[in-house]
Amino acid sequence: MPRLLLISIASFLAVAALAPKTSAARLPLLADSGKLTSTSLAADEWRWAFAQHNIGNMNLVVSNFGLWGFGWHEWRDYFTGEAVREGSEYPKNSLVYQLQSAQFWIGGRLGRDTLVSVSFDYNVFLEFELNPAPAPFGEMDTRPLGDPSTSGYQEGVSNQDYIALYTDTVVLYQNAIDFLRGTPHIPLNVLVSQKSYAWSNAFADDFVLFDMNIKNIGAETINDLYFGILSRPSVGVVVGDNHTFDYDHGSIGGFIEGVPSHLGCDIIDTVNMMWGANNDGDPIDGAFTDELVYDPNYSQEWIKSAPDAHAIFFLDYPGKRQHQDKNLSYNWWTPFRETSLDYGPRHREDYRDFMTGGTGWPLGDANRYHVMSNGEIDYDILHSIRVGYDDPVWLPPPAEIAQMASTEGLPGPFTLLSLGPFELPAGASVNLPLAFVCAEDFHVDPANGNNLPGDLDLFYANLNFTNLLENCSWARWIYDNPGIDSDGDDYAGEFVVCDGDTIYYTGDGIPDWRGAVPPPAPRVRVEPVANGLRVRFNGSRSETEKDTFSGEVDFEGYRVYCGRDERVSSFALAATYDRRNYDKYVLKATDNDLQWVIYDPPFLRDSLRCLYGSGADPCADADFDPLSFTPSSPYVHADFVDSAFYFKKHDYNASIFEVNTPIRKVYPDEPDPVIYHADSIPPEAMTDDGYLRYYEYEVVIGDLLPTVPYWVNVTAFDYGDARIKVKPLESAVSVGAVSAYPLGTSDMAADGDGNVYVYPNPYRGDADYRDNGFEGRLQEDRPDYRVREIHFRNLPPRCTIYVYSLDGDLVRKLDHDMDPADPNSSHDSWNMITRNTQMVVSGLYYWVVEAEDGSTQMGKLVIIM
Repeated sequence: MPRLLLISIASFLAVAALAPKTSAARLPLLADSGKLTSTSLAADEWRWAFAQHNIGNMNLVVSNFGLWGFGWHEWRDYFTGEAVREGSEYPKNSLVYQLQSAQFWIGGRLGRDTLVSVSFDYNVFLEFELNPAPAPFGEMDTRPLGDPSTSGYQEGVSNQDYIALYTDTVVLYQNAIDFLRGTPHIPLNVLVSQKSYAWSNAFADDFVLFDMNIKNIGAETINDLYFGILSRPSVGVVVGDNHTFDYDHGSIGGFIEGVPSHLGCDIIDTVNMMWGANNDGDPIDGAFTDELVYDPNYSQEWIKSAPDAHAIFFLDYPGKRQHQDKNLSYNWWTPFRETSLDYGPRHREDYRDFMTGGTGWPLGDANRYHVMSNGEIDYDILHSIRVGYDDPVWLPPPAEIAQMASTEGLPGPFTLLSLGPFELPAGASVNLPLAFVCAEDFHVDPANGNNLPGDLDLFYANLNFTNLLENCSWARWIYDNPGIDSDGDDYAGEFVVCDGDTIYYTGDGIPDWRGAVPPPAPRVRVEPVANGLRVRFNGSRSETEKDTFSGEVDFEGYRVYCGRDERVSSFALAATYDRRNYDKYVLKATDNDLQWVIYDPPFLRDSLRCLYGSGADPCADADFDPLSFTPSSPYVHADFVDSAFYFKKHDYNASIFEVNTPIRKVYPDEPDPVIYHADSIPPEAMTDDGYLRYYEYEVVIGDLLPTVPYWVNVTAFDYGDARIKVKPLESAVSVGAVSAYPLGTSDMAADGDGNVYVYPNPYRGDADYRDNGFEGRLQEDRPDYRVREIHFRNLPPRCTIYVYSLDGDLVRKLDHDMDPADPNSSHDSWNMITRNTQMVVSGLYYWVVEAEDGSTQMGKLVIIM
């Protein structure tokens, strides 16, 4: 095996260890980029940080200096403190990595200089040209969608957003001398904003999207700027006590411009992606296996199949909608530094002497920039064997490289996808979104490697690009939703009319950064009742808004949750309602067998009765039961194209109010508002607070402890879309939750129907209130004496509470002023701190409640500490 140029991991980690241990604390992002100047930092002034996207079906490490897809057991996630060794693991927890690493290159012309700034220079140890800005501005940030525990979560894009800022003006070390120029690193003066997004939904859990913004923070225009992604595919298992890295996995890859869409209808998807995979999927004993297999003859002793693949591509670029052509280049070269094996595909007409003795490694900024901007689309790695000395376009590879690349692949080849040029005046910026996409089952024939190198056409025919290309389509659709007119100019993207249906296959060119979303949550109000809570909610929006992708109203039902605090894990399902509908499974013939598939959204029972009922009037068939048809006894009718099918409940079909669900309609006789014109809904069809009465529901949650608060919420969920792998989506239970004490309303006190009382009375310091969950929930960081509470109940919504000692001295005054509609308007609490900010002592006390009208109530309180 030729010598590989690999990073010295141990030395590399020694440098990484200079960064301080990270924590969950986050600091503000850079607001004034003009303060950045070219400077050299001491080790204690810079802040490397790493974060792991792990919410989907992959573990992907990103950083705040442009390196990604690379992890190590000694690194810690900036937000969780956990190890980030799974640099590019896919599928998640499989121990199979897709990349050795990936990074960003930025090149351009600044005055007379041709410059390229890279995240990490593989040629010179400790040369990092993109680095986080000086603390606190270079710290990473997170703002996942729907997670109120994070600052700015309303601005979140995905289920896991990570944000980093770095620049090429901050120099950590000056070890490298440019190979051609003979000087240290010269910055382009750019500030990079890196936002990376990951989703947990089944249709979007196989990729991470990046939103890259490059800003010129210098005084001069950057001409002909190019942006590149340099990746090193190395697809295979990584095992060992410390996840020992083995980069000897033979990897293959190439470039795909356009392919027939998985949507059919003669649609051609322009993908322009570079892809990478293991050379044969590493079959074991003639089969692909998900299990680790012990093999003492192997260098790592443990082996496993790696049949999956990945792709990297640009989602968009400025000017694309205006059909402004840009230079897209795909280049690869070998990982070997020996001159005889240093090879990368090169056009004969555009040959540039790198002055290295080889044609692969582009040492120096000018050589790197040439590769980034050459406009070449290199042939696939496996095709090396086909490029001979008489090839009119390409310089031939060395025979040893051609044989290796076309048989076993290359161990960690360099692959570079780059795009440009862009003009960047001082203060201007350019956005370049991109995607890292993975897919399972790329290799499906364990014997396919036997076709290499002799029968490349058969080898490619046996590869399964379908899953990879479908996942790439989902990545593009989330970035720019097809069929959505985002800017109101009456253009919603490219479409075709196929079998009578209008099918959009692109967006309108305006970024949406939005995946399929659940229906909007209903408006929730909570009213305390004796030992319970009345939950009232209105689903006007939940039941009428259309899904982003399908354009259909896909509302399915509601779920009512109740918990002792607002943590998601604390909520328990108290009630549910879902429509009475059924999935229709149709028998489909495939190449190998028959299978039941879903082609349509769920059907309501009445719809199915009219379609498939018996008699002269099928809609009147009272005996029709969809569940009477099964896979072994399906519905068969000669008049239908889909001649055999059966039905299953889509959910629980808990749809009969107050019968199989405790939820009830507040106005059961209210007509469906579809009978009204949107501009002429009569006032009697609306609630007092302006919502349609037809969508008003309520449920009572009973048997609750009257002396502790509960959190309540109602979510809405849709029926998903099994046709495109979208599972039912539900609004977030933690967003908009309402807390209340189940002790009746303030109206009882105001009307004289309830007397004010205090609890616990007596208050005992030895009663373990905290251990029993009555005090200090979600306040684990506070000592016992800071979470003590005495509660006042049945208060008027507006009153003043006085606590006096036995001698008549005022201990504490509390102003209680709440909206009567607030479910907690009849409750308040005292933290047992005196007006002199001292802890209260044991003794007998008096309390007085004075209402707005001057009426008072009084009682005694005993505290035993």
